Amino acid sequence: MPTYTSRRRRGSCWVGAACLAASLAGCLPASQYLTPAVEIPTQWNQYGDGGDAQTRTRELGAGAPSETGPYDWWRAFGDANLDQLVEDVLVVNSQLAAAAIRIHQARLQAGIAASNAYPRISSGLGLNAGRETGSLRVQGDYSVSLSYELDLWGKLAAERDAARWAARAAEAEREAIRMTLIGDTAKHYWQIGYLNHELVRNEADIANAQRTLAIVRGRHEAGAAHGLDVVRAEQGVATLEALRLNLLAQRTRHRNDLAILLDRPPQGWLHEPGHLPEGHLPGVPDSLPADLLSRRPDLRKAEFELRRLLARINQARAELYPTFSLAGKAGRSSASLVGLLSNPIDGIGLGVVLPLLDWGMRQRGVEVSRDEYEANVAEFRKTWYTALAEVDSALSGRWQLEQQKSLHALSLERAQRAEGLARARFVAGLSDVQPWLDEQKQVRQLQGACAKNRLDRLNNMVTLYKALGGGA
Repeated sequence: MPTYTSRRRRGSCWVGAACLAASLAGCLPASQYLTPAVEIPTQWNQYGDGGDAQTRTRELGAGAPSETGPYDWWRAFGDANLDQLVEDVLVVNSQLAAAAIRIHQARLQAGIAASNAYPRISSGLGLNAGRETGSLRVQGDYSVSLSYELDLWGKLAAERDAARWAARAAEAEREAIRMTLIGDTAKHYWQIGYLNHELVRNEADIANAQRTLAIVRGRHEAGAAHGLDVVRAEQGVATLEALRLNLLAQRTRHRNDLAILLDRPPQGWLHEPGHLPEGHLPGVPDSLPADLLSRRPDLRKAEFELRRLLARINQARAELYPTFSLAGKAGRSSASLVGLLSNPIDGIGLGVVLPLLDWGMRQRGVEVSRDEYEANVAEFRKTWYTALAEVDSALSGRWQLEQQKSLHALSLERAQRAEGLARARFVAGLSDVQPWLDEQKQVRQLQGACAKNRLDRLNNMVTLYKALGGGA
């Protein structure tokens, strides 16, 4: 039976172990995270004459990831149907749902890792009954055991950190998927509106080409036009009819792509846009601070991954050192309730595991973890510079598209005047039909270029919003 003295000695063991842990806890400091230095501009300026922007650069750390919540940047376009469509996609999209499940898994793993900071307790209870010399004998027993690994070198803390940063990375990945889905939804929405507008314009072009064909046939029957003119006019009608089939096929593809985003089979849509939105597009400030990039979820994920890998290095380094663990057990076996609850048999011990035989393998594990971290540092820098390039390209494209808008409008006005003159010359018998057909084609192309420019400017705004992490 354990005496008071023996229990006092075991209590001293616990105290001694705690003192040992306190004295060794700071022997292996963890590597501290430093954000990789990248050279970024202090701000981007608007592109002006010549299409070049003057920017100042400085070398500095990329900074802590911004915790700014998602910004509903698509609402800046003022389209209620687009707003509703984006909301529907964000609710039902299967890719976003899968990302949410991965976040839940990562958080569960972080919770499991967090449990290593506490002792592990297990218990057992048994009851046996038997007959001896004609009487029933009941024997009961119970046991409680406790084990606790002393985190002298920070291994368990590093494991918790790695799991926590993995969960943060999963959250950032979901935000990146969310932003991509919003951009894709808006682009498909506008593409369908653009194609519907082009189909309406194509119908008008076909009707106009058929009227031209009727005029040419009439002049041919009157002997005032050559048979070649009739063939050329017929060819123009056939070309426009073939273009219509191509436009219909494109619209079907974008409808199907949108149905996939909505997690449903291809089907009609009640609020399909008949044309591109009109009016002014959302503005962009004269200068944009480069710090906006810290809101990009892909950059946040890259930094969280670096922090996770650094925690893995700290964990691998701690594996090189001995593992100390405390274990305690108490239990009792008795045929009576009083005996079962009195004077339990207890014990305590301190265990040490020395990494002697596999020390070399563990050392190589540290080197592997370091190499993986350094490789991700290089990828992190590439990700930052890619983000900078995307913003710069979007700003440059915005300026160029604005210039093209004015040029296309001017060219269209002149082409329409030229088409009228060519028609008058043909009707007057001063030329064959080809110059008139050529000018009609030029007008159609420039009308299409104006519509395409509008679509490109809308898509460019989406690209810029995404490049800046969800807004300017």
